[in-house]
Amino acid sequence: MLRKMISRHNLILLAITAFCLMITMGCCLLTSFLGKEKEKGPVLVEELVGDCYFFSEEIVSLQELFEQADNEIRLVYGRNQFGLYQRTDGVYYVGKEDKVVSMQFPVYQKNGATLYFPDTVSDHRYICSDFSVEKAEGAWVTYGAVFLKDNTRVLKKDVFLVDFFDGIYMNTMPFSVEEYEATEISVNSLIKFYEDKIVVFEFSDGVLNRRTIVVTGQTMIGVGTQKVSYFNLLRFLIDAYETDRPELQKNGILLEGDYYYYFLGNRYEINGPSLLFETKDGLYLENEEKAFLLPDCPLYEVGSPRVFLPRDYMVMRLNQHTFYCLPAMGTVRLSEEAVYAGYDDVIVSYQEILLHDGQEHYLLLNEAILRMSGIELTISPLSCIYITDTMELCFYQYDSEEYFTFATNGKDAELELANGDVIDLYDRIIRRKDGTLDLLQKNPSVFPYVQ
Repeated sequence: MLRKMISRHNLILLAITAFCLMITMGCCLLTSFLGKEKEKGPVLVEELVGDCYFFSEEIVSLQELFEQADNEIRLVYGRNQFGLYQRTDGVYYVGKEDKVVSMQFPVYQKNGATLYFPDTVSDHRYICSDFSVEKAEGAWVTYGAVFLKDNTRVLKKDVFLVDFFDGIYMNTMPFSVEEYEATEISVNSLIKFYEDKIVVFEFSDGVLNRRTIVVTGQTMIGVGTQKVSYFNLLRFLIDAYETDRPELQKNGILLEGDYYYYFLGNRYEINGPSLLFETKDGLYLENEEKAFLLPDCPLYEVGSPRVFLPRDYMVMRLNQHTFYCLPAMGTVRLSEEAVYAGYDDVIVSYQEILLHDGQEHYLLLNEAILRMSGIELTISPLSCIYITDTMELCFYQYDSEEYFTFATNGKDAELELANGDVIDLYDRIIRRKDGTLDLLQKNPSVFPYVQ
């Protein structure tokens, strides 16, 4: 009897043990299953800082916004402290799964005043207010300033436009389109520039509203206190270059002093010392403040009648009908006795000469008279005339340090030199006082170097 009771007791213990094992295994399997389900669920990418407006996942490219006929684009709203999630299939959403967003474009914050760039947005560059082009890491762009996530400012200079390539931009500073009256374009608008119009999508309460602004040869763009011809801006954007350090072809030369130049109607300062290098794309400047490819504009030394030339210039001797080439990185200096042109260890003195780069710049070393559209102006020595391909004439008056821009409307503009010869500035034809004609070459390097 006792043996039977023990045997029955063992069976009960075995049954209880088996039951406990089943429960334990079940719990383990459930925990594992729940863990795997958790791994398969959406991942919190980040919590939103402030109210945000995202582009919808339906927007494949910014280019298509301008190609389609919609007059407004509604953005997806994400409330402050909502979560931004990514599903296992790579789809992003904010708050709820039905609010799917695209992470290939910037995010509007602070009611459209600030752009937030997620890590997924990398294919863009910054066009700065000095018309240099920069590539830089950045998380926030607000009124021209670029910041990292820790609020450290990246670029020392202000950013005017964010370039998303394919001709699509966002203006990080408000600007005006001016002709008979001024039209303001609000900050962080999506913009595409055309030859005859500007198409804009402006942000307002989570909606991008489309409008078109007609432009002509008289249209000016105002950014802060600066103004630039619309067509000069368009030309710059078309030709805008990367400012990654290019391949340097020769050893650099040192500019010890401070210089300034005029580009697109605005004055820019270069604080020395600076190093200049030759590259296949032009002269590359580096100093403590900036590094960029120089535009093909004469550089004026501050406090000295000396001009540094970033490209080859032809030297025309007015009374001898002879031409020479002053090579890039050459200089001219004006004194009471003569004009001195130099490069490397060569310095030559002249009396009456004119310098021309074969393209759009004329540098005067003697007083001359400028005539255009019924206007007659006396131009002082060391002044520079710039001819645009949009029938504009700009010049820097050296003695008064003033810069002027005139719309010539296709009418002839001419320059009467000190010896009586006259140059048709657009055609580069010289009408000699003896009745003969001559043509200025487009390539100054065909002439022998000054000697």
